[in-house]
This record gives sequence, structure tokens and C-alpha cells, in this order.
Amino acid sequence: MTSDEFTTLVSVVHLTDLHLFVSSDGSTRPPSELTALTRLLRSGLGRFGVTEPWADGLGVHNSYAVDALSDALDALSDRARSEPHPTVVALTGDVEAMGRRLPVLARADRGMPFPGYEFLRSVLDQSGIRWRALVHGNHDVWSSGWPLLTPNADFAGNAEDLAEVLEWSHGACVAIEVGQTRVEFYQLSSIPTTSLTLAAAATGRPSCYPPPDDSIESAIAGLESAVGGAPDGDAIRILLVHHPLHDFPPGGLGHRWTTGRHIGADKVAEAIERLGFQIVLTGHRHRTDPAPDFDASNGQRVEQSPLLPSVFQLCASSPTQSPGSNGIDEHSYSFSKYEVLASEQSTNSLVLRRLMFIYSDVDRVFLPADGGYKILSTDLAF
Repeated sequence: MTSDEFTTLVSVVHLTDLHLFVSSDGSTRPPSELTALTRLLRSGLGRFGVTEPWADGLGVHNSYAVDALSDALDALSDRARSEPHPTVVALTGDVEAMGRRLPVLARADRGMPFPGYEFLRSVLDQSGIRWRALVHGNHDVWSSGWPLLTPNADFAGNAEDLAEVLEWSHGACVAIEVGQTRVEFYQLSSIPTTSLTLAAAATGRPSCYPPPDDSIESAIAGLESAVGGAPDGDAIRILLVHHPLHDFPPGGLGHRWTTGRHIGADKVAEAIERLGFQIVLTGHRHRTDPAPDFDASNGQRVEQSPLLPSVFQLCASSPTQSPGSNGIDEHSYSFSKYEVLASEQSTNSLVLRRLMFIYSDVDRVFLPADGGYKILSTDLAF
């Protein structure tokens, strides 16, 4: 594939699961800001050497990786200014590690109830990347502690307040005109804020955002209303959702209980295919999927049930949270940049490629992965 055969329509920097536990100025907050029961649980887990995967969700960011990510975004912004196509930062949730800040502490920090988001906004403002699309995650609506240890938490209220802070709503669209093509980013909430059990188990389910209507049917109807039917003319439609619709390996009991389920994924898959979506961006799993070594140019193919072949799911890992008991592997400390390209010869298909950035603990910088861009798909319908 040569550059003169294709035109890049849009670049997407995909960030997810930062798990920041910071003040609005980026300084790391002390453990004393967690609820008392959560502090006790964290202390007990460490004392007894408990390293179950579900416990990793009680961890927070690596401050060196956060600084390196800020530098990487500045560098990407510098490059974007010299490119003829737009660059969009897509956030797929869990910017906050422990959700809403305790009210008394928020008042002391310029009244910021979600300081991780406020800090990230300042980083993006400084980088100069103009276009941004985002959806929230399950950690973002917690109440400064693990949900089972905060049974009286108002998850729905936290979600409503987060929506107000970020000035976004259910099905919100970010649309960019690129020549004769319209690139549209939509968000779908997968956080059931009315269920303590699902919130604790990190299980996804389509829900309206903000609440109170938390049914799958209403959530999908809201997305359909925002989209307005099948596209009229050339359009690239990208959906942001925190929990993956395609439940990729590895499996196992712990995975199924804590992170593997998205109730109603089949219904969402049917709806977005009908509405003309080509790409789904997701997170939550702290894994890159398709796998980092996937390359469609050498004949590899991927099946992503319940998604139909016309829709491609991209899951990114966390660039900033320690991998905990899972250990460092090819998924750790990374984020992805995608390019969507149109062929000069074909008017009805798109090429999708990915460049991963990996954090170097030695140099404390994010570096492009060896091998550069890898082709993920060559035949997305357009």
C-alpha cells in the first residue's frame, strides 16, 4: 500500500482507562481521600498478598506515565498541525480512578468534583488538539471508593453531575466535514447507574445518559434518535462505548464476573449496523484488541461476534495505570492512534490502520511501536 493510492480522512488518538487519582493541577492525591472502608480493603489486600485480578481496579495511575502521556499528546498535536486531515482525541472512559471526589475535598480544589477530567482537559487544551469525543466509564461514577463499600452512593447523581461538568449528553455527536465526507463520533453509555451489583461487578449494559431511564431499549432508541437513521451520502460513523461489544479473550470465571459481560451487546450490534456505523471504540478491559501483532496485510482476519463484518471494534489498553497482578506485557502502558483512509481507486471501502505507542520505563517517554502502522482492515463499507 503506497501513500499515493490512499487519502487519510481522519486520525484518531484513542485514550482509555487512565485511572487518574489527581487534583485538578495533576498532583497525585493522598490515599486519605478514599473512603475509610476502601482504604481498609486496600491495606488488607496488600498485607495478605492478595493479587486477584479484580483487586487491580483499586489501583491508580503511574505519575511518570501521566507526565509522558502529556508530552506525547503535545508531540502528536505538533504533527497534526502539519497534516491536511483532522486529528480527534477519543476518550472511552475511566479517566477517574475512584470517581467523584468527596464533596468537602472538592470544595477545597476550586469546587472540582471530577479533578481527573479537569486535569486531562487542561492537558488537551495545552496540546491544542481541537477535536474531542468522549464517553464515561464505570469508575467515573464511583464515590471515592469501591461500589460495594459505598452502598449509599448516588451513582445516577454522579453521572448527571459528570454530564454537566463535561457538557455532553446521551448520543451526543461530534461531526467533522472532511471534503465531501462527514466523520461522525457518537457516544453510548454502558454504565447502569441504578444497579449497585452491576456497578461493583463492572458489567456493562446500555443505559440512557444521564439517567433516570436505565433500560436497554431506551438507550438504543436514544442513540437512534441522535443519529437520525442511515447516513445520507458519504459518512464515517464511529461509536464510543466503554464496555466492549465483542467479548474477546482471555476468558475465565474471574473475567466473566468482573469485566467480560456487556448485557444487550447483540441489540446494540444490530442497531449500529442498521445505522451505518463502521467503527466501535471501546476500553474497560485494559487490553489492546485486535492484538498488538495483528496485521491484515498478511492475510489475518478477525471475527468479532455479535458485530457483523461491516463493523470493526477497536479496544485500547491503559497508558497510565499499573498492570498490577497481571504483570507487564504487550498490552501494558500503551495507547493507539488510528488512521481511516479512503482509496483513490475504490469509492466504497475504507482502510483502517493502527500505530501503537508504548511507554518506556527507562526513558519515561511513549515511543511508536516497532514496525510502525499495521493494517487492521481493508474493506470497511463506505
